[in-house]
This record gives sequence, C-alpha cells and structure tokens, in this order.
Amino acid sequence: MMKEEFELSAGAEVLVVIPVSDSVPRLLTTTLGSLTGQSLDAGDYQILIVENGPQSSEMQGLLSSISDDENYKGYAIDQLSLHEPLGALQAKRIGAESRVSKLLLFLDPGDQIESTYLEKSVLALNNCEGAGWVAPVKQELLPLMRLVQPKSFSSFRALSKPVLSPGHLYRSQQWLKASRKIPSAVGGVEVFDEWYVQIRLMAKGLWGFALRDVVYIGERDTKILSMLDTKRYMASIYLTIRKNMGLLLLVSRARSAFKREWRKGWGYKSKLNPGWIVDKIQAAAIRRFGFGDVSASLGGRGVVLAMLFPERFITRMLTTHTNISLAEIHCEFYTKPNLDWSPTVDRPAGSNSVLFAQSNWTIGGAERVLLTWMKAARPHVAGRIIDVCGRETRHGSGDGREEGNVYYEQDVRDEFAGLCDVQFSLEGMGETPLQRMRICWDLICRERPALIFISGNAYLYALLPLIRKWFPEIVVVDILHNEWYNHRDWFNISSEYSRYIDQRVTISEYWRSVLVDKYGESRDRASVFLNSIDLQRFDPDRYSDSTFLLEDSESDRKVIAFIGRLHEQKRPGVFFELAKQFATVEGYRFVVVGDGPEMSALQERYSALSNLICLGPSDDIPRILASVDLVVFSSQFEGYPLTSLEASAMKVPFIAPDIVGFREQVEDGDGGLLYRASADDSRDAEHIKQLIEQRWDELMAMGERGRAYVEASHSSSLLEPKYGEFLAELMRETGSERQRLPNADGRKGCFTYWYAEDGLYIDPIFHGRESITSDAPGDSLSQPPHVRACPPPLCVGLYERWHQAE
Repeated sequence: MMKEEFELSAGAEVLVVIPVSDSVPRLLTTTLGSLTGQSLDAGDYQILIVENGPQSSEMQGLLSSISDDENYKGYAIDQLSLHEPLGALQAKRIGAESRVSKLLLFLDPGDQIESTYLEKSVLALNNCEGAGWVAPVKQELLPLMRLVQPKSFSSFRALSKPVLSPGHLYRSQQWLKASRKIPSAVGGVEVFDEWYVQIRLMAKGLWGFALRDVVYIGERDTKILSMLDTKRYMASIYLTIRKNMGLLLLVSRARSAFKREWRKGWGYKSKLNPGWIVDKIQAAAIRRFGFGDVSASLGGRGVVLAMLFPERFITRMLTTHTNISLAEIHCEFYTKPNLDWSPTVDRPAGSNSVLFAQSNWTIGGAERVLLTWMKAARPHVAGRIIDVCGRETRHGSGDGREEGNVYYEQDVRDEFAGLCDVQFSLEGMGETPLQRMRICWDLICRERPALIFISGNAYLYALLPLIRKWFPEIVVVDILHNEWYNHRDWFNISSEYSRYIDQRVTISEYWRSVLVDKYGESRDRASVFLNSIDLQRFDPDRYSDSTFLLEDSESDRKVIAFIGRLHEQKRPGVFFELAKQFATVEGYRFVVVGDGPEMSALQERYSALSNLICLGPSDDIPRILASVDLVVFSSQFEGYPLTSLEASAMKVPFIAPDIVGFREQVEDGDGGLLYRASADDSRDAEHIKQLIEQRWDELMAMGERGRAYVEASHSSSLLEPKYGEFLAELMRETGSERQRLPNADGRKGCFTYWYAEDGLYIDPIFHGRESITSDAPGDSLSQPPHVRACPPPLCVGLYERWHQAE
C-alpha cells in the first residue's frame, strides 16, 4: 500500500482516481465492480484509491483486504493514504500527480459507469484534439431515474449550469494545469470542483465532448442537493465563479475552438473564406442535378477544371481519390475529407476478432439477416465480436424514435447486444463525420480484427483504402441486399470501393448477376447466400390459439395482415386502401403489424374504418402469422424479403407485387400470388381485392405448400453453419498470413465451393486467367487442370477463394 510518502509511478493510458472520505464500504465496492468489468484492456487503465483522512473501521477493513489481495477480481488496485483530510480538489490532485497517465477519470464511492465507458471515452477524446473532457449520458438516482443527455458544447450553458458530479474523462496534463491553483474554503463553503476546473479549461480554449453512447450513474448531485440548503448551494456557486472571475471573458475561446472543430468536421469553410460562396453554388447545383436533398461540393479546383479542362474534370469526378465519394456524401461530408492517416497505435496483428459494421439499428430485413450472420460467426470467433453502427444514438425517447427517414427501437440494439461483445454507435460517439471517422479508424487500429463484415456502413467503406494500405491482412466482406433505384444505394456506394473488398455476398442469384453485369464485379468474388428462417420458431404446430385476433363471435372471419415497417418503401397506403375497399364487405378483418414514419398519418386518414386494427410492432410474429389467413405486401422494391418466407414457413399464403424478391419466391416456392403494381394505391388495392375474392381457395392451397419450399431452401439449420464456415475459412487464410497476389485488375482466381443439400462439392475451376504473378520473384499462379464441375443441385450459397497451384 502506498502512503503519504510516495514515488511517481509509471501509469497506464487512463488513471481512475477514487477519493474516499468517510464513505460506506458498500458504495466503494459498487464502484470497483463497475471498473473491473470494463471492455478496455486491463493493462490500459489503472485504479487508485485515495484515502482522504482517517476511515471508519469497516472501510479500513475493506481497504486492507484490497491491499492484501494483489489481484482484486483480476485487477491491481493501488492505494494512497493521506493522514489528514483535505478538500475534494486537493485530494484528487495528489492522486493525479502520483501516477503518470494520459487521461484522468474521477469517481466517488457509489458511482458507476457502464462496461464500455472507458473504451469509448478513450476513443472519443483521443480523436478530438480540441476537446478537454468527455461529458457522458448521466443517469439520475431515485426518485427521478432520468437519463440526462449531454448537449453539444455551449460556453453559455457551461457557465450557467453548475457541474456537480464527476464522471468526466479529462486529459491529464490539461487537468493538472487547470487545477494548479486550489482555492481554499471560505466559511466552510468549498467550490464545486468539477465546475471550477472546467471553467478554467474553457479559458484555455478547451471544450466538453458530448459522448451520447455511454452512461454514468452518480450520487453526488443527489447528495449535494439533499445535504446543502439553498443558501450554502448558492454560496458554492458564487465562490466558484468568484475564484474564476478573471477568466470568464476568456471562456469565449472554447466557443471559437468548438466552432472551428465543427466546421472542419463537416467540411465547411468559414464565411470569411472566399471559397465559401463557391462551395455553396456547387452544393446547390449538386442538389438540383444530382442527389436531391444532399449538400456537397467538389471544391474550388473542380470548378476550374469544369470550365477549362473537361476531360480532367470528368476523370476527377469518377475517382474517389480526388473527388468526394458517395460513401463520404452518405456520411454527410460537405467536401472531400482528408483521410490520409497513419495507425494510431502500434500493435501487432493476430487479433481473432470480427467487426460487423451496419447502418442502422432499425426493424428491417437487412438487420435480421445481419443478426443471423453474427450468430453464425460466434462459434468460429475466438476474439471479440464488435458491432459498429453508423447512424443511431443509443438513447431514444420511449420505445422508438423517428429521425429523418429512419425509425428504430432500443430493442433492436439490445438484440444485437446479445450476440456481440461490444457495440459502438458512431453517431453517438462523434458530433461530426470526421470525428466519427477518426473514432472508427482508431478502433480498427486498436483491435486489428481478422475480418470486417460490412452491411451498409458508409464510414467503413470510406476507410477501406486506409485499411488496405496499413492492414492488408484484414479480410473485408460486404453484403448487398438490393438496389434502391436512386444514386445512393449500397450497390452504388460500394462499387467505388470494390477493389478493396475480398468477398461480395449477395442474397440471391439475381442480385449477384446485377453486381457482376451492371457494376462490373468479378464473378469470382461474388457469392450467394440465401436468407434463412428458423423453422423451429416458425412452426405452425406450436400455436394452438390461432384466433386471438378475433372475438368469439368473429371466429369465421378471414384475417388479412400487413407485416412490416410503415415506410415509403413498403407503400403501406395500399393496404389501408384495401381495407377501405372491403369496408362494406362482411367477413374480413385487416390487421397492421409494425410501425414507422407513415403510421400516424395513415391512422388519422383511415380512422373511420371498423374492419382495421393496428397492433404496432410485435416480438411474436409467429403467433400473429398463426392467427392470420393471408399476408399482403405492397413494396416498391425488395431484395429477398424475409417476412414472406416466414409466412410460407407458417403455411400462410401471401399476395405481393411482381418485383424482384417476391417473384423468385413465387416461381420457386409457389407460396403466393403476384399482381402488377402501379403508382396508384387505389388501383393496386383493386387488383389485390380481385385476387382475394376470386382465388381464395387457390391461395389457401399455396399456403399449405409453402413450408416445404422453406424447409428445402431456407432452413437456418442448413444455412447458418455455411455462413459460419464461410467466415471461418476467410479468417483461417488471415491466420496463416495469406499473401495477397495482385493481377492486372486486382482480382483473383479461385476454387468454387457449392453448398448443396447433400454435401459440399469442390469445383477447382480457374476463372479465365492464364497465370498471375505475385510480388515475390519466381512465384506464380498457374491455371490448374480443369476438373469436372459438380452439378449444382439446390445451390444455397457459394463462395470462392484463392488457390495457389502446387
């Protein structure tokens, strides 16, 4: 145990200081428990308990037991004893000075931080040079128990709202400089130490980083407000301001620094810069002629080239190296960002972790497919599974929240959390695109994952050139579901980075052909893995109560359902119009399951319909499907929809538009009927009404046949192991230090693995190249002899990999 006489100790990246002053042992144990379960590597942070004066016998007993145990729950905890009690700020400073560290965190006994607090706070603060501290989400204690979101920095708010509780991560050197002059108590009243230091940091031009993806639970606010009367509380506020009176005018430096960081992070120029008007004109032109609601600029050089050198201008437009890419536009950069970074840490390769990168934690098919891939990867991943989301913050209001065109629920994030080891919300961790990009890059540098699996994350696509440059051993896979038929779908976005991607996964043969024929991808690298359904969960024999949606007197009614997001893409208005057209027809009940941006408007418009009920989102889709007779879809476009497969698994027929996705399922599985869609909701509803009235018996027979098709082609018990084997094979190549062998167009020869119901067939066909020479002198790949291709019976997925001929 360290006493008052101490030597300066070499520290870790983060030093956590816990001053103890006549506290309850249980509270200290609670705080240590939250610290010893952190996702940050134990060697990267150090815990120091500062005994601020004599302690009670119970507390002394706990401290002695911690001191005697060299590894408290696997962690080394240091102690520093002060013989006489000092003020809170002075005790913190003595603790901070006794250890060498880059970052500082102060906690009171009883405080708690969630398990990812340190890792995420370190990433955030290290990648925002102008920030002096991190302000997390704060959870209040009883009786309110509210989550208080940190707001974007405002010097006025920082001055007018006292900061009472700790829980902020600071830069050590800056904190020590700001706390050098420790004010003495006046009349027994002390300054609010956290607020005092933050005012002094703002006077130096530093500001607080709002980190909305971690939670701190603290007691001090409640204690201060309950133990101090109003006059003493106001006296502490007065004393804190009085001691910083000479610095108050300098706080505007923090505001200016924050604005500069904000403009830089989005790619904006100052209005005083002559290039500002050039960017505004270009952004208006791009909105008008290109991307509709997107603001972006090609930069001043682009204007000069457009006027004088058209060929060079077009060449510049078509390259992501000099011109802003679609991925960077999707990240909301205004101009081309400078991403010429080097690794942030020097760590050896060899991590066995897998990083899954997605766009949103939304209720949708792409997210459900990614959950299946993550589940399949778990048995094959020795390291961490990391979930990185680009768009959503963690803490919404209520069960869900609409943000622009995105609707999401906390439950979706929780479902992903159950399959991964740690989650990162880039939007919650960074206030600007550049901050989010730097945080993501730092995470990759620290983790060095064996494999990155991208499902619509623009930040990861934009970082691929850097990843390939510095970490060529990392395997990159992306999955594509469908085109959106606009400029900014993931087929378009990913096509600019295809040369940096090892394997492209599509969910049907149709989308594979689109990737190859339209976007020029090599067939060698395009794989097909069909979506899977858990047939044990979607088993009609498990559900005996099949009429819970109806009253006893309505048991003979036919129940028709719409299941999905109420979003423009799904065209839910067609279903509401269908219910309206059946309003005068007896014997039908229409049920809407789901939620989304269009729900409130549709409910208001069709509120008079007595044959329509809206259930909202549900976790029990199998039970709902067991209670309906028919499911209706009306989407504008789809990839390979899951809900129709789930309906077929439950022996429920469906009616869907004649579009890609549904068309293959009807042609192959005969589980429903198609109609020719138009742009008119009423006309489409009429077509669907005719099918229901004229071909009901045929539809019921189709429903009975649907499950056999899902069992043969889409069973999770058949497909999920193949997902895992696919990823495991790629990681084995990484683990054996596979050598990347470039050819003229940067692509590769391969084996083809056909996954069929009755086993694994290998077709060693070299795809159309005579030989490929590697970087090493004398090494080459020659075309292996053609071996008879196995007949592809029921192909449920295929992938290709490199093969070096012996």
